[in-house]
Amino acid sequence: MPEQPKHQSHHFADVIDKIEAYEGVVIATSGKNAAIVQVQKVRTHHGWQVAQGRVQLSFRYKKLPQLRYGCLLRVQGKPQALAAPSNPHVTNYNNQWYVQGVFHTHYLPKVSFMGVSYPNIIAYQGWKWRHYFVKKLVGYFDDEEVLGVVLSLLLGERSYLAEDVKTTYVVTGVIHVLAVSGLHIGLIYMLLLWLFCLIGSLLRRPYQYRWLAVICLWMYALLTGFSPSVLRAVGILSLVVWGGWLGRDIDRVNLTGALFFFFCLYNPYLLFDVGFQLSFTAFLSILIFYQPIVALYQPAGRYKRSCWKTTALSLAVQVGTLPISLYHFRFFSSYFLFANWLMLPLMPLLLGLGLGVLLLAWSSRGAMPLVWCLNKLISTANDCLAYIEGLPGAYLGPFHIALWEVGLYYGVVGICYFGIKRRKLALWLFTAVLLCLWGGTTIYKNLARKSQRGIIIYQVASHCVMAFIKGEEADIVSDKILHANTNYYVRQVKPILSYLRIKKIHQHNLKESGDWAFFNRKEKGIQQKVWHGKSIVVLPPKSKPPPVGMFNPCTLPRKIDLLIIENKTMNDLTAWQGVVDVGLLVVGNRSRHKKALIHQAIKYGIPYHNMANGALTMYW
Repeated sequence: MPEQPKHQSHHFADVIDKIEAYEGVVIATSGKNAAIVQVQKVRTHHGWQVAQGRVQLSFRYKKLPQLRYGCLLRVQGKPQALAAPSNPHVTNYNNQWYVQGVFHTHYLPKVSFMGVSYPNIIAYQGWKWRHYFVKKLVGYFDDEEVLGVVLSLLLGERSYLAEDVKTTYVVTGVIHVLAVSGLHIGLIYMLLLWLFCLIGSLLRRPYQYRWLAVICLWMYALLTGFSPSVLRAVGILSLVVWGGWLGRDIDRVNLTGALFFFFCLYNPYLLFDVGFQLSFTAFLSILIFYQPIVALYQPAGRYKRSCWKTTALSLAVQVGTLPISLYHFRFFSSYFLFANWLMLPLMPLLLGLGLGVLLLAWSSRGAMPLVWCLNKLISTANDCLAYIEGLPGAYLGPFHIALWEVGLYYGVVGICYFGIKRRKLALWLFTAVLLCLWGGTTIYKNLARKSQRGIIIYQVASHCVMAFIKGEEADIVSDKILHANTNYYVRQVKPILSYLRIKKIHQHNLKESGDWAFFNRKEKGIQQKVWHGKSIVVLPPKSKPPPVGMFNPCTLPRKIDLLIIENKTMNDLTAWQGVVDVGLLVVGNRSRHKKALIHQAIKYGIPYHNMANGALTMYW
């Protein structure tokens, strides 16, 4: 994914180093503490000039100004480019901004209000309705966990969703319930059809009421902010209804492919949006695989047929979305069928009650009975899902699959489908060859990991963390023992260890010499390790090493593969010249003499790595 703005004339990225201030208009508010500003002009030392581009402003929640759509702002300072994850295999959350054309951010800016201007009156009305309903729902629901689910379910507003509730829905495989998509649009359409059925019968025009339902769906899409999944569902449904009104036969697969093409033509960055990927693959999978799966079994009873249809729908969705889910989320929900048996039958009732609450939001007396029912249903559903999450083996993983494996999966599934449909043996043989190659590659990778060796120096602002990899074991050396349940460890340290299939982890404290037995020697502030042929010297924080000439050559090798410098340990490499041969100089993220050390490394021809640019990984 390119981390640079689209090619636009007068984009502020061309003069970003010269920007002193900029003016723009708020076009979206994101959650509780962020907003997106469309830049209109910037100020440099030459004065104000016209510019384009978008910036994400981030505030502290307690100091958040009252931002709303259309606010004209003057912001002091210059924005910074969105940085990619600094540590390997960490989830990149910037894609959600790239899709919206946002490539720069500004944290805790100084903001002045200049007035109000609405770039798009239709978008303003959508924001106004959305803000009104969010405010009403926040007042109606006291339970924060239920409130987050209600806002996600009805409006696609996930900023109020508690992290533990989101994890529960992800682990149990029903996160699609919280993303307004084709399932929601289809159910809402059926409810609207039932509501307008009387109007259609009175007008004696069988398709008249369908157009009223479609118009309401587009208003609902405006209310949810025109997310890609909602646009896909409403667009396909509108074209299907239009085709039925014209009496035309419609191939839904071709129609979905055409919409996919036009969406990508309008905004190519949608290809990198996870919701966009899952929405289209899930819908196509339902179109292709739902009926064949349903035909495999024909139960007798009504309830059995309903349960089997729910199962077939869940299996069809899993066929299409499995590789994308594994690629992004890295695990598979073991009990997704049980969770879907619970949530899918509840969805019509939840959406019906939720839409009733939205329609009666102006009257607290009329809405409260529906609010009470919705609160009880969602609380019970959350408790049931939490119980499923706590069952043994609730998920399998973590899985780390490459992009080529995602493509290979879809290739194998497509060839199998056409092989069954057209009954051609050649397609089955070709599929078997692909599966053998895939299996052989996986076996080779697993065997190679048993003999892997590597060193990882993490890029972390507040800690010094190193990992020494040997096969399926790792020694983590840090200035503070890292607890496995902390957010920092899970998000920054663990991903690369999971990718390397590390099973045993041993922790060592950099500051305590007694626990520093992992390294061979420690003498006069110099910590040295010869680890699998690599000589490593660590200069810990707050230690100023004496001149190298004071050391016995036997205790300090002339060849140093890694020289790691942290904090105020050193600001001059001159004393090291002619005494040791440094293979790679690692300038720590907390070093206060980065520029001087890098300048000297270039001067003396010493290879270097600046930890401010990301983690260092070495494998052999």
